[in-house]
This record gives sequence, structure tokens and C-alpha cells, in this order.
Amino acid sequence: MKSIKINSHDVYFRKQFQKLELAKSFIMNYLPKSIIKDVELDSLKLAPTHFVEKALKERKSDILYEAIYKESRIYFYTHLEHQRTVDKKMSYRMLVYRTNITEQFRTQYPNKPLPLIYPMVIYHGKSKWNAARDFHDFMEVPEEMKPYTPKVKYGLLDLSPLNDEEIRGDIFLQLVLSILKHIDSPEINQLIPKVFIPLFMSLLETKTGLEYIEDMLYYGFSKSENLDEKELINQIHDISKSKPIREVIMTISERLQEQGRTEGIEQGIEQGIEQGEKDIILTLLKEKFGQESENWISRLTELPSKDLKIIAKRVLVAKSCKEIFEGYLN
Repeated sequence: MKSIKINSHDVYFRKQFQKLELAKSFIMNYLPKSIIKDVELDSLKLAPTHFVEKALKERKSDILYEAIYKESRIYFYTHLEHQRTVDKKMSYRMLVYRTNITEQFRTQYPNKPLPLIYPMVIYHGKSKWNAARDFHDFMEVPEEMKPYTPKVKYGLLDLSPLNDEEIRGDIFLQLVLSILKHIDSPEINQLIPKVFIPLFMSLLETKTGLEYIEDMLYYGFSKSENLDEKELINQIHDISKSKPIREVIMTISERLQEQGRTEGIEQGIEQGIEQGEKDIILTLLKEKFGQESENWISRLTELPSKDLKIIAKRVLVAKSCKEIFEGYLN
């Protein structure tokens, strides 16, 4: 199975929602029925990468879908809001993103009609979403000014108040939304047999189920402060007879341990390089200033690595140790 490094909310969300089977399930279950009935789901596809990069710039977690709607082009703009606090300016931000998408479309396709856009926020913070969803409400627009002010509203899926039974969609969508909802929950270990094991079992019956399970476990192990890896493994062994799941868990566990060792080695190398630079400067100080340098050795160890090159250059031209360290140390 292909090795995946899912170590952030953005990466997990983007990888899952780029899968069209999940996207179709999401649209069918969480967009207004009045819109869904006229969407040709078979035409659904991801907007071209170059278009998204130009339209949304640094919005790395955002997904842009394209589909046929009433014989027209419609964009489904999906945005994951994974902050732990509600963003009161979201209606303004969505207006900006909507404008950027429209402008990029106009630039790229000057002879085509402008696209329809349905903006959508998926939120999994701890508190219930209470920011204005209508730009008029955000601006508190007076009645007489409403005809002259953009009226833009965004769709919202707020996972925070939902019970697990209220999470709809195909089994893979339920798994993705469930782990997003519970990633910070102190009770996540107690939810394993109740919520996640049944989803695992159902997913194993699908063609791509094991990939969804692997992604979810890697994300959970990487981002949850409460998920007990050993407890999860024990519960899998107790409840599940599935050899593939057990193998996936052990593989991920080993991979995370290896990742930790690699990061430790990299940190050690950086520290070694920094110490090496300090040793060179110390040698130069002793060579040039002799006994005088002894009083400055301890001060050299206090310097951050970013200042070492400047100090090294000063050693070559300075007439005293005090001149070398001037402006850096008291």
C-alpha cells in the first residue's frame, strides 16, 4: 500500500475530499435538495489544479468541484474551517474567495458565461458555530442600503452539535466526518468500539475501504492528543478478526516511530552544525585575541545560530572581543 504522510488537518481533509466518491456522497447529503435535484453528479470533477492555485492562492485546504447544473457550469467551493474558535469574518472571507474564483474564471474563459458558485464551510471546532452566514448580517446593513450591498450566504456543516447517528452519507464519508468531529475529544478511545469499529467493518467490504481506514488511523495517531495507540490496537484485536486492519495499525505505528527517530536525527544534525560553527569561532577568537577571549567564551554559547555568521565575519576585522559582540550581548 502506498505510504502516506497525513500529519495535519489540511492534508487529511484535502486527500479525502479529492476522492469523487466521497464528494458525491457529501453533495447528495449536505447540500440543499433544491440544488441537488438539478446537479448532474456524473459530471462532477475536481477543478483543474492550475485554476485553483490561481484563484485561491494559499488556501491549501480548499477544494473546488466542477459540475453541470441546469446545463450550466457550477462550482462547488468547499472550505474546511478547522480552527478551534469560530471565525466571525467567515462571510466576508467567503465573499472574497467567491470573487477570486469568478475573476479567475473570467480571465481564463473570457467568452463563457460566469459560473454559479455554492460556497460551503465544514467546521469541526469545539463550540457551536455562531458567526453570521449572510454578508448582510455580518455588515449589519441598514434596510435602505441592502439593495446596494452584496448579499452572499454560505452553506455550513457544523459537526459540533451532531450526534454520531446524525452524521449522514456513505460509509467512507461517515468515517471521515466522524474522525474530524472527534479528533480532539477526550473520549475518543471510548468511541472506538461504538463508532469506529463498525465503520471499519463496513469499509472492509468496499474496494477502497482499507485506504480510508489507513488514512484515518494515521491522521488520528498524528493529530489526536487523546487517542491511545496501544488501547486502539488492543480493542482492534479484541473486537475485530480482520487481519488487514491489524496489519495497517502496526505498519502505521512503526512508521510513526520511524518518523520520530528521523526527526530526532535531523534535529541532532542541526544542533551539531550549530555547535561546529561555534567551535570554529571559538578557535578563531583564541587564535587572534589569546587570553582576552577567555572572558567571552560563555557569551558565545548564548548566541542563536542565525547570528553566528555575523560574529564570524567580525572576528576577521575587529580589534577587540568587545567590538565583535557589540549589540548582541549585554
